[in-house]
Amino acid sequence: GKLAQYGMKKFNRIGILVDSGPAGQSITPIATKLLTDQGKPPVSTQSYDTRAPDITPQLLNLQKAGAEALISQALVGDAVTILKNMKQIGYNTQILGHIGFADPALRNLALDAAQGALVVDTIDPDKPEVQRIMDSHKKKYGADPSPFWINVIHGYDAIYIMAEALKRSNFDGKKLKEGLESIKDFPAVSGSRTNKIGFAPNQHDGNLENSVLLMQVKGKDLVKVE
Repeated sequence: GKLAQYGMKKFNRIGILVDSGPAGQSITPIATKLLTDQGKPPVSTQSYDTRAPDITPQLLNLQKAGAEALISQALVGDAVTILKNMKQIGYNTQILGHIGFADPALRNLALDAAQGALVVDTIDPDKPEVQRIMDSHKKKYGADPSPFWINVIHGYDAIYIMAEALKRSNFDGKKLKEGLESIKDFPAVSGSRTNKIGFAPNQHDGNLENSVLLMQVKGKDLVKVE
């Protein structure tokens, strides 16, 4: 949603490029609806098989359709293929990439082909809480956790949310679901500085409004855009 919203502010002709698996196919209708509701339906929607060695045909179709930006979901290996194929065919369009494009490995593998890509990430490197946890992790285990920081930070949030739910349910397993659903404004380490996680009987996704940030690849770093 955040990528589509940003894309609509900056571009008139937006394409969609996703893998043929469940993750990619779940994104397509959401992005399509958001774009169409704003009078900017996708100019082309393309899918590819996961781990495809070449995604050039799909990119050529998007290029022919005049897509100025691509909303793309991909695992990191496929993201590298997309970026390298784009460079090979001279398709200089703006990537609006989901979480696979934010993986540190992509910046090492795609090198200059990754530069300028806009991606969503769920970790704000400038949050003091993030730095504290990462420093503590490195001190304890002696390794840089940056390549896995999504796992580290989300794991941290998950454990503390579960602990809060257990306290609220008085450690009664039968009431654990109710305890979890009673959490409304849990201060999360992941997401933006204002991100708070909450649940309800009909809402179990944790309240995603402030859970993602828009970042841009610059060198081997991700820099916040907004």
